[in-house]
Amino acid sequence: MTLSPVQQELAITVVKVLVLFNALLGLFSVMTWAERRLLAFMQFRLGPNRTGPIGIFQPVELIKILLVMFLAGYFTRNWERLRDLL
Repeated sequence: MTLSPVQQELAITVVKVLVLFNALLGLFSVMTWAERRLLAFMQFRLGPNRTGPIGIFQPVELIKILLVMFLAGYFTRNWERLRDLL
């Protein structure tokens, strides 16, 4: 079975589109991974493979982050009140 020139062009175009689509899909997944890794490094976060066996201590990291956020907000608000009094 031979393909007509129009069918050949269509088949080549479909293959090119599929190759380009898969290349972009792979590129975007690698870029997402790199971005998440860079942001975690910049924020000094520990991943689940670094927080105990099988990541069971990962919620402790969340509690620590929330506690720091709460305390930072508390001290900031009190500092502003003290500054206003002076």
